[in-house]
Amino acid sequence: MSAAIIITCRFDKLMWKYKNSRSYRVALLDAGHLSQAVQMVATSIGIRTWPTAAFYDHDVSDLLELRPQNMEYPLMVIGLGSGDPNPFDRDLGDGFASSDPPAL
Repeated sequence: MSAAIIITCRFDKLMWKYKNSRSYRVALLDAGHLSQAVQMVATSIGIRTWPTAAFYDHDVSDLLELRPQNMEYPLMVIGLGSGDPNPFDRDLGDGFASSDPPAL
C-alpha cells in the first residue's frame, strides 16, 4: 500500500440533521458512495485499490487524532498502490493463471 484514504464521519453533525438512527445509515451510504468514486478514479489511472472496514478503530482514531467529544470516527480505509493484477494467490492453489479468468 502506497497511500490510504480514510473516510471518517462526524456523527454529531449527522444527528443534527437526522434526529434518529437514520444518521448511521446515511453515514454508511455516503462512505460507500465516496469509496466507489475513489476506486473508479484510481482504477481509471492504473492505481490498484483495497477497500476495507477491517481495522482497529482506536489505532486509526489515534493516528488521525480524532476526538471522541467530536463524535468523529473512522468508517472505511481505501488502500492505494500497485501490485499484481491477479487477485488470486498462486500459492493458495486456486488453479487460475494470472491471465485466465475463472469460468462462469
